[in-house]
Amino acid sequence: MRAVLRLILNSRTYQLSSEMRPTNERDTRNFARAYPKRLPAEVLADALDAATGKHTRYGQLPAGTRAIQIPDSRIGSYLLDVFGRPKREIVCACERDPQPNLSQMLNLVNGSDLNGRIAASDGRIGKALAAKLPDEEIVTQLYLATLSRFPRPEEKKLALDQLAKSADRKAALEDLLWALLNSQEFIFNH
Repeated sequence: MRAVLRLILNSRTYQLSSEMRPTNERDTRNFARAYPKRLPAEVLADALDAATGKHTRYGQLPAGTRAIQIPDSRIGSYLLDVFGRPKREIVCACERDPQPNLSQMLNLVNGSDLNGRIAASDGRIGKALAAKLPDEEIVTQLYLATLSRFPRPEEKKLALDQLAKSADRKAALEDLLWALLNSQEFIFNH
């Protein structure tokens, strides 16, 4: 098994970049690069839970149940329905609606559920402020929780500058988290 893995990982094909280049920007048939794809509804719901530190309760299911574990579509969730959760009436991938719509954007941009989870006193920001963490550590924590990477130096500087200018530290951190959650890097697989 190790020999096969070594062969694959050392191959030129495996080591090619997934980023678009001028030579493959129009290629849609030969898998010449990775194509951004929006997260499925259940994955997005779980990612929002992890990023905000506030877990959604789904009906009578046990606390801590993730959206990806919901057994059927009868368990109500506005977020899952808006983002294209399939009704599971037929066994076909075509049942899921991958197209973006206005409701999705409005839900992320100014939805009361998401804004409430961002501002929650027992959420990620509330806990960080209660622990009296320095701004730099909170910014790093928010980037890791949302984008699974450390902030680039220019991103960290911009965030820290905005925090320093702000009269309300909590509101500034909430704005940063909101911006990260609404970024293409968070909503799409690359």
